This record gives sequence, C-alpha cells and structure tokens, in this order.
Amino acid sequence: MSRDTGIGKEPRLLLAIDATGPWLALGLYDDEGAPRAPCRRLVERPRGQAEILFDELAGLLHEAGAGLSRIRRIAAARGPGSFTGIRVTLAAAQGLALALERPLVGIDTLEAMAEAVRDRSSDMPLPETFAVAVGMGRGRLVAHRFRSLGGDDSPLREGEPLWLTADDTGSRAVGGIPLAVPAELEGPVVEAARWRIALADRLDALARLGAGRAPAKAPARPLYLKRPHIGPAGG
Repeated sequence: MSRDTGIGKEPRLLLAIDATGPWLALGLYDDEGAPRAPCRRLVERPRGQAEILFDELAGLLHEAGAGLSRIRRIAAARGPGSFTGIRVTLAAAQGLALALERPLVGIDTLEAMAEAVRDRSSDMPLPETFAVAVGMGRGRLVAHRFRSLGGDDSPLREGEPLWLTADDTGSRAVGGIPLAVPAELEGPVVEAARWRIALADRLDALARLGAGRAPAKAPARPLYLKRPHIGPAGG
C-alpha cells in the first residue's frame, strides 16, 4: 500500500473495519461518517479474515484514488461477535492507528445495529422500544433492548443482554417488542424479525458513530460476551 504525502485539499477519510462475523467489511467515509464512492469492500469470509484484510484495504484505497495518509481516523467494531473476528478487527485497527498515528475508536456492534435501525425511521416512526441482535456463531445470537430518543439522538441501551438461538421465534424471544437481526442470518428468529439489516448498512452506522466519538470515551477494547451458565447449585 502506498503512502502519499501531504493532505493538501484532499478529503480526510475515516476507515471503518468490521470482521466480527463470517465476513470482512471495510469502508471509507468522510469526516462525518458519510460514505464515499467507491467506499466499501464486503467479503464473505467465515475464517481467515486476517490473511486478506490488508490486501482488501489496498484495493479499496486504490479504487478511491487515495493513499494511507488520507485516513485520518479509524473506527473498529469491538464486539460482541466472533471471538477470533473481534481480535482480527482490533489488531488490524490498532496496528494501523499506531503506524499512521491516527485516532482509533471502538464501536459496539449492537449499538451499530440500533443506529442502522434508526436510519429506517425515515420511512416510518421508530417504536419507543425495540431490540437488536447480532450473531455469535453456532446458531447463537445475543440481543439487547434499546429505547428510541427521537430526532438525531442515537437509541439508548436498556437492561441486560438476552440470549437467543436461530430457532427462537422473532419478537416473542425478546418480550414481544420489535426485533432487528443481521440480514445474512437464517432461521425462525430472522423470518419473524421486523428488520433485517444488511452488512453495508451496519458498517455505515458504525462509521457514523465512530466519526462522532472521542477515543477516550470509545476505547477500542474487545467486548466479549459469554452466556452465563445456569446449573444446579453446588453443595
């Protein structure tokens, strides 16, 4: 990858990275998180994202006619999601941020999902309370409730995580409130969900959140969630 010199009047770019599922998603955005064309690389990749990440980034930058020095901020998905995918995402983001001396922010994948749902409210009012879920592998999902604040404010997380499987039945699994799920998942929980959010829309939401947050308040630390074990009490 080439590193061009001098920013001049060229646009400053935000790089968004998400490999927290069976994919690699990279995007280039402006300072406010708005996408630039061509702005995304979305690759279905169940494993081995680290092996292709920097080649895909080089291709994306080449298509955009930009060098690494145009990247002025990095936003990375920090989980929840695949344990290995979270590590790949954050390791790459931290390496780039260190090499380029750029600010790095970490974004919760559930928050990015909720932000993507808010984007849909331009077509119809957003429910006061809704839930979003992300895949955790092996047919498992983790969900969280969010409350809509209206206007341009991002939805507010409420309560504790909810654990689902792909065989659960939509909103009934989250107490009857509307549910959003990743579009690539399959099963009854997806078929009954109100919203199916595409990976590109989730990446755009991640970038927009990353553009507006200070690194000190959004550290790029991994967010691993593990379903609590419920078993007989010892004694």
